[in-house]
Amino acid sequence: MVRAFSKNGSEKWSEVVLDPDHEFIRDISANWADYKKIFINQIAEYIYDDLHRTQKLFTSPVIIKKEFGKLTMDEKSVWYDYVSRIPGKLKLLNLRIRPYRDFCRTCLISYNEIEKVARNDYEYFCGNQATDDSPAGIKNFSKKLPVSFKKLPEKSKRFYIEMNHLIPFELKKVGYEIVRVEEISEIDGKVIKKIAKAIHSRYLHEIRKQKNGNKTALRTLGFFNPGSSGSSDLQDFDDLPEEIKHSNLDNAYHIPTK
Repeated sequence: MVRAFSKNGSEKWSEVVLDPDHEFIRDISANWADYKKIFINQIAEYIYDDLHRTQKLFTSPVIIKKEFGKLTMDEKSVWYDYVSRIPGKLKLLNLRIRPYRDFCRTCLISYNEIEKVARNDYEYFCGNQATDDSPAGIKNFSKKLPVSFKKLPEKSKRFYIEMNHLIPFELKKVGYEIVRVEEISEIDGKVIKKIAKAIHSRYLHEIRKQKNGNKTALRTLGFFNPGSSGSSDLQDFDDLPEEIKHSNLDNAYHIPTK
């Protein structure tokens, strides 16, 4: 039976919640059937659907031709099993999750980190599981093993990369954001807003210099003009549209990681 249905699933997800209060932990534990629908079932369906739409971009070891709702329980178990391993990946990369309110921050996850967990997936599903008791729907790759992840054909490797790229987006859909511990510990919310305002102020300064004919500095610093002089980006920080304001906040949050 798939591990995703076991009671210790609540413990795995509780361990990667950033600074949870005791009430939240107790809620997950006491109501795991409800949280499983979010953290396991729903995320599994989102990942499957997104891979189903983009399957021409990679070679998949997993059958993804049918709509998720039409899969058998054994076929769904492959995806539930995959999602049940997400907390372990987050811990491996020292990442945590938390509910978001105003906006979902974009956590910077490097390609090396993605490749690390993608390689882990490959070794788990196509190595340890390429046997008679393989999860339903996974083709038997045992004849191709041992093949290192690096030596996989690019389109085969891309499957595992894409699955892990999707994790932050699918968590966002269910109301959670991934955060890097050092980003939270190094800078508090008030400082973040001050830095975000400074970033936007610097941006406005460079745009004005460009308008005055000094385009060299703008190109050198990597800034660009998003539009005409009437662009909403040229407003003061507090008057910016929410998505642009959040972009500046993201930039500030990521300074420790950068």
